[in-house]
Amino acid sequence: MTSAMKTYLHHMNKKFGYRATWEPSRPMIVGRYGKIRRGVFDVHGSLEDFDIRLEISEKRTSNDLEYVSEGSTQISTKLGGSAGEAFDALTDAEAGIAVDFSGENAIVFKANGITHHIVTNKGEIERRVMELFQQGRWQKDYVIVSEVLAADAATILITNSKDAKIELKAKSDVKAGELDIANAGLNLEVVRNRGVGMKLIAQSGITPLYKLVKLKSKLFGGMGLDTKTIDLGNGNGNSIEWAEVPYEEEELVTD
Repeated sequence: MTSAMKTYLHHMNKKFGYRATWEPSRPMIVGRYGKIRRGVFDVHGSLEDFDIRLEISEKRTSNDLEYVSEGSTQISTKLGGSAGEAFDALTDAEAGIAVDFSGENAIVFKANGITHHIVTNKGEIERRVMELFQQGRWQKDYVIVSEVLAADAATILITNSKDAKIELKAKSDVKAGELDIANAGLNLEVVRNRGVGMKLIAQSGITPLYKLVKLKSKLFGGMGLDTKTIDLGNGNGNSIEWAEVPYEEEELVTD
């Protein structure tokens, strides 16, 4: 467990209310199931392996997602043909972006073009999973990816020193309104890096945020579309429900 990973998972969840994919470039797919191991989703397979049908809706949003560590990060931009005090590696003729950090494990996160992928046939999946559990084919601590946020392109930077800096060179004909650190069309190239350990630069097609659900035991029984009666291994035949699995710091120190 690295402090950078711990900081990243915590701040992404606090800012956006989603779990953060680790490592960030790892693909996350709705319908995958597995277990949480030290804060990371460990894939065991897909619901389709059990012939469980998936209905997935896709909702495109116009919002970009952005997080920058407060008080320890400064982002500067420069067009070609202009000077820039924050730039050491770029010439006056070159355009680009510079990020100065003054804290360890500081984060820059920018994701453009967000599409929500959400499982919609929850009731059908719930029934099938409970059948599998009763047949001894589903473990009670399995979790399922129920929602994924996919980005057209995203930049994620995490420092490993207190005095970090990265400079990115953009294509020469860039215009002022296009200087976006997550703009894949800029062909951003790292020309200087000091102390930035994790760096994804305008990477296309990543899935940086997601949600998990699982079958959860309730203390008291009840009737309803989202509750059933099943023995979760304690012999009590407790009522269960299909519930989101919230991110908790304790996950980081337990398997």
